Amino acid sequence: MSKQLTPLIGDLTKVKSNPIDLKTIVVSTLIGLLLNSLPWLPAARAETVQLGVVKSLDNQGHWSGITERLHSIGVNYCIVDLTEVKKASDFENTNLLFLPNVEFLHPKQFQALQEWIAQGGKVIVSGPTGLLSKPDIRKELRELLGAYWGFAMTQPSILHPSPDSNQTWVQDTGITGIIQGGTLIPTDLNSTTAAVWSQVDKPPAVVTSNNATFFGWRWGIDRVAPAEVDSAWLRAALGRYDVQVTDAQLTDVQLTTNSSRSSQSSDHSPQHCRDIDTTIAQKQLETEDSESENNTDASAKPTNSRLAPSPKPAKAPPPRYRRRIRTLKQATAMERELENLIGRF
Repeated sequence: MSKQLTPLIGDLTKVKSNPIDLKTIVVSTLIGLLLNSLPWLPAARAETVQLGVVKSLDNQGHWSGITERLHSIGVNYCIVDLTEVKKASDFENTNLLFLPNVEFLHPKQFQALQEWIAQGGKVIVSGPTGLLSKPDIRKELRELLGAYWGFAMTQPSILHPSPDSNQTWVQDTGITGIIQGGTLIPTDLNSTTAAVWSQVDKPPAVVTSNNATFFGWRWGIDRVAPAEVDSAWLRAALGRYDVQVTDAQLTDVQLTTNSSRSSQSSDHSPQHCRDIDTTIAQKQLETEDSESENNTDASAKPTNSRLAPSPKPAKAPPPRYRRRIRTLKQATAMERELENLIGRF
């Protein structure tokens, strides 16, 4: 992009004294860039998955229970392999991350998460998040999430919404249950206790902050919490971030039927978040090839039915050069660079 704008900057310098030429060049450039990106941007947005679910060595033993609950909720998500995370861009294609029971974060993984949140990302976490990380990471993680896992409770306790909470995203349906969890400690003035354990001192069980929603139990494990309670709380938390899910009023029979249908179709299997851009490009290429075939077939059809059909021509080779699809991040960077260019004059 910078190389493409370099000649333009030279031209702008030459005609700086002429406001008409300057306006013409800037407006023409703006229109050209917009026309170049607009046809492809909606497709990229449509394919972007809002929720990324983090898979790590900590939760791989319970991954089947986690995915079963996610499937019953009916949420569209992609998978983030934590072992492959080295920088913030490894979380791209997601607006929201769910870290179920991730107890260890490597310094590079934490730095990537911290930078991603600074760029506007939000997280849902469960269990003793980051508890096994280095002390300095645990300290910074407390500030980042607005709460931390204090200690595990010795006995299961009833979870219910906090009577002092006015958070409208907390729904009453299915969110009360007996859970083997832990006490959360809020660390920020903006942290709010959304649910408590039914004990004398009402210790926090769910805490929210500007960056996070924190569940005080290990999510996705049958011996820890009932599946319906897990699902109800995640569904409510996703609603807090405007992530669409299956209608909460679906019956168990409907959910089971939908689950079996979806499991039979590989098209609905979640993919890795990093592969989404590749999938977009592949689908676009398939669309172009299909349109090319249709045009070729239409031109090859005989106009007179009494004439012998001519042999079907060979499939036209794909174009040598194809338009590169721009992602939302690329479009944003292009917009900023254009604004900086206009600001110089």
